[in-house]
Amino acid sequence: MQLRKEQILFVVVLLIVVWLFASDKDGRIGRKLRRPSKKAVPAIELPNSSLAQGAQKELERDARDLFLKPSASKPLPPLELPLPALADLPVQLPLLEPGPVLARAHLLRVKLGDLPRVAAQARGAEAGGSEDSGPGSETSDGAPDEDPDGNGAADGAPQEAPAGPSFEQEPSTVVDHSDEYDLLTLNDGRKVWGQVRGEHPFAYGRPEDSNVWALIGPFKQPVLFQTYRPEKGTAGITNPWPAEKVLRVEFAKRVENKIALMQRRIPDDDSGLSLRKAFVLDLLQNHRDSEDALKEAARQAQRHIELAPHYIDGYELLAFVYHATGQFEKELEFYDSLANGPFKEAAFVHVGRAVVARKLGMHSLAVRELEAAIARDRSYSRAWLELARCALQAGASEKAVEHARRAALTRASGMEARVSIEVDLVLVQALLAGGQFQEAATSLLEFENRVRDPQAALLGEMRKLRAAAQLGLGKIAEARASYEEAATLAPSDAEAALGACVASLRSGDRAAALAHAKDAARRDPLLRGRAYAAEALLLDLAGGHAEALARLAEAREIAPRGPYLLYLLGRSLRLAGEFGEAREVLQLLLQERSDFLESMAERALATMQLAQSEAKNDPAGALAMLEEAERFAARVARDEAERGKDPIFLDLLGTIRYHQLDGEGAKEAFEQSLAWKPGPYAKIMLALIAYRQGYTDRAITELVTLTQEIRDPKDRFRKFAERARDAIIDHRGKRLFVDEFERELGELWQPESRHQAKWMAVNGRVQLRGTSQGEDRLARCRYTVDQARNFLELSTEITLLKGFSARKAVLRISDLRSSNLSSARKSRFLLEVGYDATRAQGAGGAFVHFHQNHGGSKKDLSEIGAGDPGFPAELRIERGKPFTVVVRRLGAQRQSGPGARQKETLVVLIDGFEVLRRDVVQAFGLRQNPLAIDFHVQGLEGTRLDTAFDKFRLVRYGEG
Repeated sequence: MQLRKEQILFVVVLLIVVWLFASDKDGRIGRKLRRPSKKAVPAIELPNSSLAQGAQKELERDARDLFLKPSASKPLPPLELPLPALADLPVQLPLLEPGPVLARAHLLRVKLGDLPRVAAQARGAEAGGSEDSGPGSETSDGAPDEDPDGNGAADGAPQEAPAGPSFEQEPSTVVDHSDEYDLLTLNDGRKVWGQVRGEHPFAYGRPEDSNVWALIGPFKQPVLFQTYRPEKGTAGITNPWPAEKVLRVEFAKRVENKIALMQRRIPDDDSGLSLRKAFVLDLLQNHRDSEDALKEAARQAQRHIELAPHYIDGYELLAFVYHATGQFEKELEFYDSLANGPFKEAAFVHVGRAVVARKLGMHSLAVRELEAAIARDRSYSRAWLELARCALQAGASEKAVEHARRAALTRASGMEARVSIEVDLVLVQALLAGGQFQEAATSLLEFENRVRDPQAALLGEMRKLRAAAQLGLGKIAEARASYEEAATLAPSDAEAALGACVASLRSGDRAAALAHAKDAARRDPLLRGRAYAAEALLLDLAGGHAEALARLAEAREIAPRGPYLLYLLGRSLRLAGEFGEAREVLQLLLQERSDFLESMAERALATMQLAQSEAKNDPAGALAMLEEAERFAARVARDEAERGKDPIFLDLLGTIRYHQLDGEGAKEAFEQSLAWKPGPYAKIMLALIAYRQGYTDRAITELVTLTQEIRDPKDRFRKFAERARDAIIDHRGKRLFVDEFERELGELWQPESRHQAKWMAVNGRVQLRGTSQGEDRLARCRYTVDQARNFLELSTEITLLKGFSARKAVLRISDLRSSNLSSARKSRFLLEVGYDATRAQGAGGAFVHFHQNHGGSKKDLSEIGAGDPGFPAELRIERGKPFTVVVRRLGAQRQSGPGARQKETLVVLIDGFEVLRRDVVQAFGLRQNPLAIDFHVQGLEGTRLDTAFDKFRLVRYGEG
């Protein structure tokens, strides 16, 4: 059969293809191949390397034949940036009574950065003394004006001598000495200071109706009187003053005088019951500090019962006396006896038992007794009053206001003035406790308008209430003045001094605040714990953290479970870095007062900081602590939405969630924070969250916008935003290449003869097996970075296999284009890290060789290894055990100006031990030159080169 031309051509082509296939197969099974020409080898290289620019570039025979595509190089995960410093939490100032209850204490919290500072402050107060005598003291520019003639009288006019004693005394119209001396008023209008003498000084004349201290004529016998000149401090002689010349005698306002005068005034029968009752109440209210007054009150109450045994007032008065003298057990026994007697249905018995129970801390019993009293008589104002006090003690300000208003509505027209006053005071206290400062100020003003000539103690209480309302309304200067006035009016009132401390701190006068705190501690031992806490806060603000903790330790001995004390102690411990102790102290507080949200926020922050410090040692425990912190912070943020809406608490919540890697939860918290009040911290955190979620462009845009919004170039948030922006932009240009050696090696890894050592991929790592052909024939493989300035970090794992007997197995980084030993001497940069057998004799074998040629004769050459001084003695390389080599270039900046020679640092680590740190010229002085990375094994002829390399990781700048 005749073949056509097309068939003949097909057969020829088929034969040629079969022949070519057969020759290629033979070449793969060990036949020595001809060295390919440089242009015949494809330019397959590490992505973005100088050898991957195109087929036109030259390639050495021993270049790495990558089996991975260039796209195997990928961007790094988002950079884990440090966070901006979270603003410190607002500090709760010392809790005041009267003032907001614990649940509303946030109304008086402050941010320390917002507190003013007095320009010049006296430091003497901090040392325990000052120029003035103490808080509230007054100073004078000079001594009081004196009479130029040397006379004590202001007018100097002579007076006619009276018939009787020749000692003359002008009327004292300038200074009142009624607290110390008796005052004798004569018929001619003259007044003489002195003292009534005689066996019965109170028997003259008769009592004056309008003044309990005075006796008026007609006098039936001369008044024995010793004169006294208070202006000069001189006493006269004692003489009888004729009865017809004496108009009036007013005794000094001392309690013993009042008792004697009232004993004469009160009839000793049932006609004097109301006067006797008023006298007892007056003694209990105005002279409670006098032991004589309390004894007289008890005697008068007993006499009231004797005169009217079936009248309830006497029993009530005696119960008041027991209560005022602190005889609570005796008072309870007395009430029990009344409850089992004819007064068992009386409401006042239940009220009295409730008052004692409240004083002893039995709150539930007190409430039950008061409810029983109200059930018997709903119009009994005192029961509602005591119920309001119970609510105040329990922190229920709304109920306290309700009960106090009910007490005011049920006041009877004949109610004792003392109880009526207490109703008004408790109502104002309840309004202050609930944070209703304006309503409290209005009610107090109405009360002040009704009270005429109040006693000093009541006036001091009114000034203290006014100060608390002014403090809540932000009238700091007025509040400070009112507190200081209250402290002056009531020398034993420590609350007033503590209020003056807080107001002084709010006004910026920390020296005065410290003096007032010390004064409060001196006034009342029971309040000393809170006063010490206030001192500790002031010491902490002045930078004396150790002194503050010491003062808090003293305060804790006095009041171990005081809420404010524990809060401040936990805060101080947190600021001192004692996060664990702070967490325990705050937990102790929250077990009893879960409504103290400021302490809950401190607990959340301390727990977050503790988790951060323990993250490396105990990741699981740190995660559990973050979950705990998130629960507390979420509770605070939820309740803050109904309170002051301070965004710092949402910022805290968002930060905790950010550490938990809860991006959406953190984003929600920071967006809500911006809705409450825009701030730079939340904006920065939202940008960091966007960056972490992969929205790099959005994060950069938000940071750039923030730097434009903040005009102050020194602002810490602007500086942080600029650094974060630059770091993100720089990090975005970095690429990661990882070679896990999970596939068979390509053709260029194969040896040129059967006698050469052979590279092979075994179980995910590349191994070199075989013997050395001489030190001039190195077993190596190569990676290349296109430009040295793009190199950032390199790490790999090296294992000396059991048969290894060569001299050296290292990771080499250099500018060498050839592996010949003679080329090493010509290199500008050479770094070798790994194992050297010459250093293995009992020393571990690890070493690092560093060589840099800066140009000309200036060189940097060093070699350090096992056995050398300063080299880690614990670092040992053993056969069969992998060791990790890491090389980092620190201080690299991709955006450097042309010709810049920036100082950078090269850090080398072996198994985590830092073995070399050198300052290097920018990009090792190579800049745009390629950088070669070799697996380098070298030994004498015939030695075993058995080595494994794994986990190759390279970070560089690059594209794609």
